[in-house]
Amino acid sequence: SMKRYALLALMLGFLYFIPNYLWFVCLGMPNAPVEIVTAVFNTSVASAYVFAVVFLKERLVCGKVLAVVVSICGAFLTSLANGGSKFDAGSFINPAALLTFFAAVLYGLWEVLYKKYGVKDSTPPLLLCFILGSYGLAHLFVFWVFFIPFNYFGWEPFRFPSTGQFQLIAFNAFLGTMYNVSFMAALALLPSPVFVSVAGLMTIPLSALSDYLLHGTTLGALQITGVALIVFGFGMFLKYDYWDATSEDEGPEYAIMPNGKEEEETNNAWE
Repeated sequence: SMKRYALLALMLGFLYFIPNYLWFVCLGMPNAPVEIVTAVFNTSVASAYVFAVVFLKERLVCGKVLAVVVSICGAFLTSLANGGSKFDAGSFINPAALLTFFAAVLYGLWEVLYKKYGVKDSTPPLLLCFILGSYGLAHLFVFWVFFIPFNYFGWEPFRFPSTGQFQLIAFNAFLGTMYNVSFMAALALLPSPVFVSVAGLMTIPLSALSDYLLHGTTLGALQITGVALIVFGFGMFLKYDYWDATSEDEGPEYAIMPNGKEEEETNNAWE
């Protein structure tokens, strides 16, 4: 019903708002270079898998776990290479990194809850457009109230942007809208939010390739290694996800269950 989707828009919209806001907060904190924040936030792939096992009853398959780990390692290496930083374990143990990790966990939770309660595999396109638009309406008419306390206490002083800033904000909003519409549509139409999350990391090697072809940017060994790991991890996850889906016609198989034991089960992965 419309009432249900309006309520979901408020709850899921708020859950979506928190990690995205924390992302910008972390970027403004001391000792928080963008490459470290990006690397830590990419761990949302792992949290999405954990929450998918809990809420969507996805099976914890060794091959998929390894693919997620490989992809995250590739994202770490690429992010660090882009920032020109040397690896320093201390960079990942500070308030900004811990807050970013919390944001990544919440983002993974939002992906799974959006898939479970917001949309279904058979969601009509018109209803999907309404759901996506309701997020914007919720932020426009409800969440703007956070401007008042944030400005009053000096957490986020509000100022009208200059003409140049407004143009950049508008362009960024357009690109963000295109990305979010594509991402949310993929979450709705594809069976696994974890697959969508892992596939989202493919924007990293595509960006590196675009920089190389269009701008002649030199790719270092660390960046090439990270890109290769992301592509390999995505291919591995795609392979095991395909096997997981097609095995429904081949009888029961063994998978690692959430309780850590190997049990034989029938393949009702998406029920």
